Amino acid sequence: MGVWIVSLGAGLFILRLLIHVAWAKTIAFHVSRIKDHPNELQAAIFLKAMKKVLKIPNKPELWLDLKEAYFVILNSRHIEFETKLQIHSLLTKRRVYGLRKPYKRLHSTAVTEPSA
Repeated sequence: MGVWIVSLGAGLFILRLLIHVAWAKTIAFHVSRIKDHPNELQAAIFLKAMKKVLKIPNKPELWLDLKEAYFVILNSRHIEFETKLQIHSLLTKRRVYGLRKPYKRLHSTAVTEPSA
């Protein structure tokens, strides 16, 4: 009976380890894609993929990569405000600290429109 419980525990540990490795690979892949081409489509794909990652593995390079990707998204003019807000909310729930909340700039549409 004891051998069965130990082998079950070892199997669950290995399964958990494999899931964490898969999440780490998913994060690294999508972070590199958003850094290379920050646009609305990539941001939507990034958001969808990060929703599937339930827990970020405790690796400092992953946390740093997520922060860098967020600031690329935040400073991109090709990504809509609502998408930025959703990504900020999701990463905050996943406990990525040090993120500035996106805000609408007063001059975003007023300055670009020609006056009559």
